[in-house]
Amino acid sequence: PTWAWRPALTGGVLGGLGQTLLDAVMHADLQPLLPFTEVNPVLRAVDLGTLHLACVVVGIMGGILWAWRH
Repeated sequence: PTWAWRPALTGGVLGGLGQTLLDAVMHADLQPLLPFTEVNPVLRAVDLGTLHLACVVVGIMGGILWAWRH
């Protein structure tokens, strides 16, 4: 199957940055703004329970949207 490079690149960049942001909220050893600073400004910005719930809700919404489109 063929694929278009623009959606693949966009998905890869957004996915990589999004995952880094989610990990930075959870993990104290992550330094997402290196080499500019070692400070993690988003650490514990959101309660972990809220973060997990938001991930589940967004995943369900994505699944519904995918099923609706296909």
